[in-house]
Amino acid sequence: MTMARRSIADDDPAAALKALQRLPHGASPGQLLLYAAAVDRIGDGDASHEALERALGMAEAEGIRRPFIDEGVPVRALLEQHLERATAHAAFITDLLDHMDVRRPAPDGELRSPLTERELVVLGHLPSEMTARDIADALTVSETTVRTHLRHIYGKLDADGRRDAVRRARELRLLSPQ
Repeated sequence: MTMARRSIADDDPAAALKALQRLPHGASPGQLLLYAAAVDRIGDGDASHEALERALGMAEAEGIRRPFIDEGVPVRALLEQHLERATAHAAFITDLLDHMDVRRPAPDGELRSPLTERELVVLGHLPSEMTARDIADALTVSETTVRTHLRHIYGKLDADGRRDAVRRARELRLLSPQ
């Protein structure tokens, strides 16, 4: 999945599809979501709709939101398009879009520079008790990569550490208020 995600981020849907070519029958919502994004980018709206509908069905049944929210802007656009077609998951899509809106900066929120999509994903793990190693394992990246993202996040949020970054991110509506 990592290769597919990178290929989509690099706007190379053909490489993403190649990485996902052996999409198992029991594919996860995250795998189906990446497949839907890739085929949408090559212009196959029907295949994208079908895969996204399957992903939404599985995710809604199990209460899974994270794969949709973590993928950010490209998935938001895909979900908005999906709402315009016949879907059995309109309420769930609206809920997902609301969760994505919570992570958008408040209108008056100031950052030194915008957080990247990947920094937002790492930021989403900070309120948990996960260590940098745990986050790295969850994202299938190196611990050094996570620590680099953390340094960038702290700098952009003007935070002195993890707790301060979480507080500041909540103020800016980059994280849910909890």
